[in-house]
Amino acid sequence: MRWAAGLAVVLVLLASGCGVSPEEAAERELVAALKGPDMAARVEALAALKTAGPAAAAKAPLVAGLLYDRSKELKQAVSETLQAMGPAAAAALARVLEDGGEQEKSTALKGLAVMGEAASGQVDLLAAQLQGTAWYVRLEALHTIRDLGPAARTLAGEMTNLLRDPETTVRGIAGEALGAMGAADQIPALVAMLQDEDLNFALAAARSLGNLGALAAPEVSEIAELLSRPGANGRIAGAWALSYLSEYSAAHIDAIGTLLDAPEAQVRTAGVRALAGFGALAAHWVPRIGDQLLDQELRASALIALAQMGELSSSEAHKVFNILREGPQRLALQYTISALARMGEGAYVLVPELIRLLDEPSPAVRIAAAEALTTMGPGAHDHVDELGRRLSREAVDSVASALSYTLSSIRRSMAREEAGPAPTDTPAAPAGKSE
Repeated sequence: MRWAAGLAVVLVLLASGCGVSPEEAAERELVAALKGPDMAARVEALAALKTAGPAAAAKAPLVAGLLYDRSKELKQAVSETLQAMGPAAAAALARVLEDGGEQEKSTALKGLAVMGEAASGQVDLLAAQLQGTAWYVRLEALHTIRDLGPAARTLAGEMTNLLRDPETTVRGIAGEALGAMGAADQIPALVAMLQDEDLNFALAAARSLGNLGALAAPEVSEIAELLSRPGANGRIAGAWALSYLSEYSAAHIDAIGTLLDAPEAQVRTAGVRALAGFGALAAHWVPRIGDQLLDQELRASALIALAQMGELSSSEAHKVFNILREGPQRLALQYTISALARMGEGAYVLVPELIRLLDEPSPAVRIAAAEALTTMGPGAHDHVDELGRRLSREAVDSVASALSYTLSSIRRSMAREEAGPAPTDTPAAPAGKSE
């Protein structure tokens, strides 16, 4: 393209304020390529701008607009181009934050987010976008601060303050930002916040500690002390924090388990869910978690926890299945079946019961049963003919489609089993030797 060959001349002219008609035409072609639908032309234009580097920084806002595209290839090219433009491009985007409209600001923030250290000089302007702007600009500013990581560490205190924001999304991104910054200086404030009278804020602090990972590991003993204190919020948030820091807090699993005896249902729920975060390390608590299935308030949490904790024995799988399919729990059945499908070979004994559920009047239940059967592997191989008969008489298209997919999946599994393991090359015996 003409603009690609003459880009250096165009940029010099733009910088000097001069205008020569052929070069102006070349610039228009460049802009048209960036805005147009032709992916190859866009990538070529970005490559030319990347080569020009800081001299092309004035085009940074236009380039940043391409980050809205779904193409990963294009987004990567945009990131590389903006980074090649360097601090000059960050300054150009920062001017948009000062003078642009809300949508333009949002676009500029997307551009700054991919620039890393080159955008570190603009953190004060980023902080200004957290106040008095449209909600989507505010969230974009938070995303940018998070993505800049250590380059935005001077805003760590601001992020901690935002953990008390009324918006859940804001609290979540602020916590992620603290982790990305490696804001170890905020850990004492976060530990203190675990006992906040507003549980939402306390839980935001717990997740933030988890985001800080190894930096927060020295505090796990202090956090564990909250499990034996009177305040419900401290026990709940403390359990979650230890679960998020499970790599460093396995010594406190049994202390978390004591929460299952708490009088408050919300504390017991936190104990159940926190134990699940430790996976197999907390396997000795599975029977006690199973007992919570008898508690109407804890059934859903116990089910989720058991599904997270790996393979269960067949008796435990039956226990989950039988309890949750009784009485008023019918609405939970679809999730129950899906959870059982993740419980490994111990759930294979449930295949006949899942097939019987294909007679249920609810199409949603029949679809869920079909989906669960898809994951049962060898446990469903002996039931292909029966499933074929069920499919032939299924009147609801969506259920029939689910059953058809299930049958195809099971048949593929059978074919793989029949074929056996893939052959491997066997080294030839050394010369002069035989078996």
